[in-house]
Amino acid sequence: MNIQLRALRPSDAAAMQLLFCAAINAIDQSLYSSAEKQAWIGPQPKDWCTLLTAEKGLGLFCGSQLLGFIIYQPQGYLNCLYTDPAYQGQGIASELHRAFLSALKANKVEQVWVEASLAAEPVFRHWGYKAIKRQHIERAGEFLTNSVMVKAPV
Repeated sequence: MNIQLRALRPSDAAAMQLLFCAAINAIDQSLYSSAEKQAWIGPQPKDWCTLLTAEKGLGLFCGSQLLGFIIYQPQGYLNCLYTDPAYQGQGIASELHRAFLSALKANKVEQVWVEASLAAEPVFRHWGYKAIKRQHIERAGEFLTNSVMVKAPV
């Protein structure tokens, strides 16, 4: 498999939306109900193009197929990290996370943080993040639980 890491472009928005929806819908029902997943996805497609103009994004591709992506702020906030469910457990998220950390080291960022879903929390813990608080975010009448997690040093 020929995997390529590259910066995300506005032309990737449709693939990002499809992967985002598939990844959320693949989360175990014991963590988030169908109603919670639909609230998370939202009634409209995410505006990935606007997000990419405000933040940095990297994607892992096999040819033209998007396998996973990460969006972050150069100051150390990891906004989102999603992997195509068909490729989960194959190191896609780890490779994206390493690229994220490398970019931040170059900017001398000392601490990173993420609001990790219940599904992602064990992965971030494995990468050395510590949960500092649990929060309940309201979306479309549903309350989604996540954890604010930090990692230092980068």
